[in-house]
Amino acid sequence: MNIPIFPPRAPGARFVPTLLALALPLAGLFVAVGLVLAPGRARADAAFIVNLTTDQVDANIGDGRCDIDNVVEDGLERTLRAALQEANFLTTGRASITFGGSGDMTISPSTNLPQVLTPMDITGRVDGQGAP
Repeated sequence: MNIPIFPPRAPGARFVPTLLALALPLAGLFVAVGLVLAPGRARADAAFIVNLTTDQVDANIGDGRCDIDNVVEDGLERTLRAALQEANFLTTGRASITFGGSGDMTISPSTNLPQVLTPMDITGRVDGQGAP
């Protein structure tokens, strides 16, 4: 038994399959909605100053803030891990990670740090002698 998918057309008549006629506009709509609703990634250069030696993750990865707790009143609390997580969300531009605070900072991550996925500059000293 053969079941026709599309209705028969008259000889010489132009016929656009109904399924295709509906699918193209719907696909366009889904793409447009996806672009509007998709979580955004930072789109410009970003500079993050690490001011904590602890190893916490960023509170809201991808929001461009680099803060471990998202509490505005206590300022931006930035760890190296949180800075790397935010920097990896850049789609264009370049991230810059530097180390603030007074004196030497010793950072001892409890697990491997995130892989560097985007262009970034990390500026600091690796020992107390000022060696790069």
